Amino acid sequence: MICNIMQTIKDKIKEILEQVFNKENGSPKTIEQLLNEISPSIDNIILDYSKNRKLKPFGGEIKLSVHERNSNKIVIHWDLYFLDENQKYQKVSSEKTISKSMLDDQSYQKIKKNSPVFVIDPPK
Repeated sequence: MICNIMQTIKDKIKEILEQVFNKENGSPKTIEQLLNEISPSIDNIILDYSKNRKLKPFGGEIKLSVHERNSNKIVIHWDLYFLDENQKYQKVSSEKTISKSMLDDQSYQKIKKNSPVFVIDPPK
């Protein structure tokens, strides 16, 4: 059952990212704009699944990096952590690849230079 829950969470986050990048406004985004757009939806998903599945959200992280084999692609990788009722940690990890043209050049250069990692605090 935990595997099904985790797969559903992965699918929902990928769906959110698709919506962010498929908007008609195709202008490049900053890293901050990207994170601000997806953050509320990720929080809602975390809250929904933790409440309905008796999992306690523990936090997570999002890492942005340039794709190893294609420098025209950016990888958005996330890890989410939950604590189940048996006090065992559950980790959900997944990623989405986007075109570097989705982000402005300054953001791309930041990612290329140091692959930033951003903490996901547990929603309140």
